[in-house]
Amino acid sequence: MLKENLNTDFPVDIVYTWVDDQDTQWQEKKKNVLTNLNINPEANEACRFVNNNELLFSIRSIYKYCSWFNKIYIITDSQIPKWLNTNNSEIVIIDHKTIFGNAGILPTFNSNVIESRIHHIPSLCEHYIYFNDDFFIGRKLCKSFFFSETGMPKLYMTQKKSKRKVLKDMKPEKLLKQKLYPLNLNLARKLVLDKCKSLILHYPIHNPKAFRKSDILKVENIFNDEIKKTLQHQFRNKDGIYFLALCLFYLIAQEVKVFIIKPYRKDNFLYNISYFCRYRDFIYIKLGWDNQKRCKEKYRLIHKYKPAFFCLNDGEESIDLDREIMIKFLSEYFPKKINAEK
Repeated sequence: MLKENLNTDFPVDIVYTWVDDQDTQWQEKKKNVLTNLNINPEANEACRFVNNNELLFSIRSIYKYCSWFNKIYIITDSQIPKWLNTNNSEIVIIDHKTIFGNAGILPTFNSNVIESRIHHIPSLCEHYIYFNDDFFIGRKLCKSFFFSETGMPKLYMTQKKSKRKVLKDMKPEKLLKQKLYPLNLNLARKLVLDKCKSLILHYPIHNPKAFRKSDILKVENIFNDEIKKTLQHQFRNKDGIYFLALCLFYLIAQEVKVFIIKPYRKDNFLYNISYFCRYRDFIYIKLGWDNQKRCKEKYRLIHKYKPAFFCLNDGEESIDLDREIMIKFLSEYFPKKINAEK
């Protein structure tokens, strides 16, 4: 069992990982690394790196609806968002070199690796929330949405899958056929089963994730050898671990409470609107996979229901018009500039 912190008045930081794929120096670094590596094509899909300026609107959503945050950290590879006024005191740019030290191989283009070093940000609070740049807060939220009154993180996950299905997905012959995301996730699940003797039947969702730094340091210590191996991969790899899933599975094994997301159906297809308790709190849009008609309907539902958060995920099938419609929606939903903008 993890120890609970009875002090409810604690600061909470926000952390992003971010890349500007239009940066020519970054492109050159990536090109040079690819010259010497034979990587899985999945690891170099353009949608993994594309920058649609969502970060600006995601941070605007934090300022508007989670104004209690302490600091916002943006982890990046020698890049600064063009809109950011670096003289502000609330948003801090963290270079990869700062959090990697002698660990791993830089430059890295592996999000699993970068995410495994977040807790090494100097001066990072004990309590923090990790965001991707395509996560957005949809209405006013308190700290208690992310952390219990005792300071424990709240874990938002799917319902439990059947034990039979989970064990089947973890069989060696099944793992060999899986794409990188489910493979890296199931390797993390298997590690927790082997070391903690706990089979986790939940799956993570694409949403902001709350953590305590002290818990993640324990994960780093317990699974040190496996994490070191993942750090050697500059791109996602079939031998790598999905670090955030490893942390979530470990926390569940330590009996941290899970909050279940239950998707519901309307008009015979999944809207990906979900419930935490009795409230509609999560809407997910996959650009390209959701056609433009369906995207527009989901944008309407975001306006109507004001979910706690929503995700606008850029997919390989998306086109420029999908992105233009998305940015128009975000500009209307979060029109107010923040002090940290130029």
